[in-house]
Amino acid sequence: MGTTLGLGLKDDDEKPAPVAAATETEIKEYVELYSHAPQTWEILLRDGKMYVKFEDKKYPATKSGERKFTFGAQNENELVFVPGKDGKIHFLFTELYGAKKIR
Repeated sequence: MGTTLGLGLKDDDEKPAPVAAATETEIKEYVELYSHAPQTWEILLRDGKMYVKFEDKKYPATKSGERKFTFGAQNENELVFVPGKDGKIHFLFTELYGAKKIR
C-alpha cells in the first residue's frame, strides 16, 4: 500500500490499473488511412487484432488507454485517436504529428 506524498504524487510502487484489450468493434472505429503529408498511417484489422502500417512496415498495436495504442519494433510509438464534432474518429495523433482520416 503506497502513501500519498505532500505534493499529491503517489509512490512509484503503485501500478496503474491494467487496460482491457481492444475489442474488434472498437478497432473497426479506427480502421482507415490517416495522412499528414507526406506521411501516412494505415490502421488495419486482421484476425481480431489491430495493426499499424507505417513507413511500409506493419506493426501490431497494443491498447494502452482510452483511444490510445502503442506500436513499433519495441512498442515505442504512441497513437491517440480523436473524434470530430460528430463523435466519430477523424484524427490520429502521434509524436509531433496530427493526421486526418483520408478515406
